[in-house]
Amino acid sequence: MSVESVSLVVIAVCMVFITVSIVVMAVGVYSFLKKLGEFLENTEPEISEVADSVKDTIDVLKETVESLKYTVDSFVETFSAAFSVLKFFSNRKKKKKKK
Repeated sequence: MSVESVSLVVIAVCMVFITVSIVVMAVGVYSFLKKLGEFLENTEPEISEVADSVKDTIDVLKETVESLKYTVDSFVETFSAAFSVLKFFSNRKKKKKKK
């Protein structure tokens, strides 16, 4: 065999090896994507359930914050009114002492 023939055989063997490697990688990727699709399909209801639960929790938290804000506003109004009354009586006593 000549050097040219040996070179052609080596190139052919390398090409076959590369082709087989590409096919094996393609099969591996296909298998991975298929399993990933099945996994996502199986976990979708669970993810939806968790998302709904989180949404419900956030809604409850918003309601709690709104209720707390209303309570704080009520206390502020009450204390404001009480201080206004105290200020009124304080000013009234000062006026009586001046006379």
